[in-house]
Amino acid sequence: MNSFSRLHARGDVSRSPTRTRARATTSVIPMTRVAMTPTTVTMMTTSRATPRDVRARAKAKSAKAKARKAERAQKNKQQMADLAAKRAANGDDDEGEDGDDKNDATRSEGSSAPSGNAAAYESTDMVFHALTLGGSFKKRTGEKLLTGDVMVHDAAKALFNAPFCCASHDAEDTFNYGNKAALALWELEWEEFVGMKSTRSADEEDSATQEERRALLDKAASEGLITNYSGVRMSSTGKKFRIENATVWTMTNADGDKTGQAVRFDKVVRLNADGTDGQVIVVDDNGNWVEYVPEPEPEPVDMDAIRARIEELAALVETQANAVRELKDNGGTNADDDVKAAVKILLDLKAELSDEQAKLEA
Repeated sequence: MNSFSRLHARGDVSRSPTRTRARATTSVIPMTRVAMTPTTVTMMTTSRATPRDVRARAKAKSAKAKARKAERAQKNKQQMADLAAKRAANGDDDEGEDGDDKNDATRSEGSSAPSGNAAAYESTDMVFHALTLGGSFKKRTGEKLLTGDVMVHDAAKALFNAPFCCASHDAEDTFNYGNKAALALWELEWEEFVGMKSTRSADEEDSATQEERRALLDKAASEGLITNYSGVRMSSTGKKFRIENATVWTMTNADGDKTGQAVRFDKVVRLNADGTDGQVIVVDDNGNWVEYVPEPEPEPVDMDAIRARIEELAALVETQANAVRELKDNGGTNADDDVKAAVKILLDLKAELSDEQAKLEA
């Protein structure tokens, strides 16, 4: 029996002598264990990701974002429905004799709109309009129209009673909103102001004023935002006033088309019959116009006196520091009453010295 026959008999070879030689000469490579950590798994998964996988994950992420947006929209819609139901349950839409009497009683002299306007400015449409005003203002200026945390269902009421005047008109220049300060300034009721052409907010017979007003609106439409605007307007009773430091912005839809424009300001200068400046009024925290009282001018600062006081205090600080040091050299500790008293005097002097030095830097 030859060597091949003996190997075949023991079962050490397969049918092919060539495969037998290959098996005999092949080295065995030891397997290395790899710890499957989360990072390792992520790297392996990422390395195997195909373009189709990447697109699928992006699509899933986009779907989640759309779902969250739809959920927020549904939540806001439900809040609007709850608000409408609440008003209906409270009978806010009814205007009877009692309501008229209450309006007359609560109307302050020359400042606020009657409380009967609540049904108008808190309608579902106006709630959404208030949100639109706030959102467009934030988009144009980067700032909030209403300060603080205002809930969606409180936005309309907060804007109506805001400490500033706010009004808006639609794409056809017809007023579609005016808060309490706006109604009081133009001396109109809600029903009279909303639906009025914006040309009537100024003297229609004053061509120069109308041309200036038109130029302002066209510029705001082109640029989206105008700040620090000043212009003359007129109330329904013929009283002229000059708006100060106003912000005018344009509202657009998703396609970028103009849907309206709005204005915000809180200071007005009433004009005398001869056109000179008269009383200055501002909007208070409750949305009412009140007389502007300027802050008193600060007293002039005597810089020489401050420098002299600083030198005096510096010398006193040094003297008191030596006194504290002497007490401790004689065995005193911070627990001793006399040391505590001396240290307090030293700290008070240092504080006063710091205050005087700050005056020089101001």
